[in-house]
Amino acid sequence: MFAILFFCNVTLPNIIAQELWNDNYAVLLDGKPCSFTNRTDTTSIYIYLNYTHSEHEIAIVPEFPSSMFLSLLMIFTTIVVYCSKKGIAKSKKKRYKVN
Repeated sequence: MFAILFFCNVTLPNIIAQELWNDNYAVLLDGKPCSFTNRTDTTSIYIYLNYTHSEHEIAIVPEFPSSMFLSLLMIFTTIVVYCSKKGIAKSKKKRYKVN
C-alpha cells in the first residue's frame, strides 16, 4: 500500500512573521513539529508542507526566546502584585476612615 501526499500552502503577511515574530515560528502538524519549506517576497511569507490525505490540524505558532518569555512573565507578575497591593491599601483606608 502506498500513501498519497498532498501539500498545503499557508500565506502569512510579513508584518506578522518578520516584524512581530522576528522570523521565529514553528509549523505544527497535529501538534508535532513538521518539515516545511518557505518562500518570501516583499509582502508575504509562503509556507509549504506535505501531508498524507486525512484530517489534520496545522498550526503556525511564534517561538519566543526563553529569556524574552521569562522577562515578560516577571513584568506581568510585578504589575499584578503592585496593583493588588494598591487595591488592598485603598480598601484599608476606606475601612478606618474617621469623620
